[in-house]
Amino acid sequence: MAHPRWDEIKNAFHEAVEGSPTVRRALLERLRVSAPDVHAEVVSLLEADVPPSDAREPAPLKMLMHVDTADDVPRAPAAPTPTTGLL
Repeated sequence: MAHPRWDEIKNAFHEAVEGSPTVRRALLERLRVSAPDVHAEVVSLLEADVPPSDAREPAPLKMLMHVDTADDVPRAPAAPTPTTGLL
């Protein structure tokens, strides 16, 4: 059975894919607040649409979405220590 808001999901997905990262971010934030069910479906479609090796994507999708957990915060690589050396 199709999602009751399929037309809205489909239109939002196409808008996100065709828009700039700024447009995509704004759209996802608006959906997250106003229509969480549509937001979840659009995010799922976007994640499935981007191949993992796609170098054209300027930033990981998680960075374009609202992230609530500290585990999802990007971290800088650890600095070399005397035990790991610089080799």
